[in-house]
Amino acid sequence: MLRKLHTRLMYSTPVVKYDRNGFKPRPRQLIFTQAAAYMVEEAKIKQRVEYSALTGVSVSNLSDSMMILHVKCDDVKQKGDLVLQCDYLFEAVTKLSVVANKQGAIKVVQGR
Repeated sequence: MLRKLHTRLMYSTPVVKYDRNGFKPRPRQLIFTQAAAYMVEEAKIKQRVEYSALTGVSVSNLSDSMMILHVKCDDVKQKGDLVLQCDYLFEAVTKLSVVANKQGAIKVVQGR
């Protein structure tokens, strides 16, 4: 599967992606490369997010392990924001901010 990406793997972690309709949980692998972030299911690329299309990352101040990747929908292939649960949240957000050079795009929002 990595050969399909044609780029160097920088970080990978298991996540649960929630569908926008019905919030059905789906296990995925979140992969960061030098060029983009990928959502992968059983060696099949389900979604690619170019770092240039990534407008922000939101996490809550609660211990819910939730992360939202905010994505521009200029491209027809982009499906919108990704709602993810990640057990290694701080590690994943730190790696993403460094690899994508998006240190200013990380927001911690007040949970209720």
